[in-house]
Amino acid sequence: MQYQVIIALGSNLRGKSGSPKENLLEAAALIEAALGSSVRLSSLWRSEAQGMSRTSENFVNAVAVTRTSLSVESLLKTLQGIEVSMGRCARHGLYESRIIDLDIIACGDCKIARPDLVVPHPRAHERLFVLLPLAELQPDFVLPGQSLSIRELIPMANPMEISCLQQLD
Repeated sequence: MQYQVIIALGSNLRGKSGSPKENLLEAAALIEAALGSSVRLSSLWRSEAQGMSRTSENFVNAVAVTRTSLSVESLLKTLQGIEVSMGRCARHGLYESRIIDLDIIACGDCKIARPDLVVPHPRAHERLFVLLPLAELQPDFVLPGQSLSIRELIPMANPMEISCLQQLD
């Protein structure tokens, strides 16, 4: 049985594909190929690198919505495999520059809390770089465990991020 998957994509380093924007487009194509299901991709957004040094490049972010019948564990391994294939190095901390970052935001209505995986993503409801792109695709979606829709969460998110976000053409 297939279920909906929401994935946040982010990049702030040049990769084999080129710019961070090109990295996101390549990752979306690889997700589509790996899952065998079409991917709806939001527009691309530029955001300031949060919690990182001031010399860090800004991130380019997007959200992808697709469907899969993979288990959540298999989905996680698939996404991590895509990250590695695109040149992502091992994670050393939460806030670091990266060629590609693929985070599972939601998988159907499941809730998972393990050391290696928390679904829905524990900070998605606070992050405008997730909420604004997701609102383009599914403004009335309610993250499991939340009572408000994506559009209702946006005004409650960190207002400091508003000045940092810019939709790309």
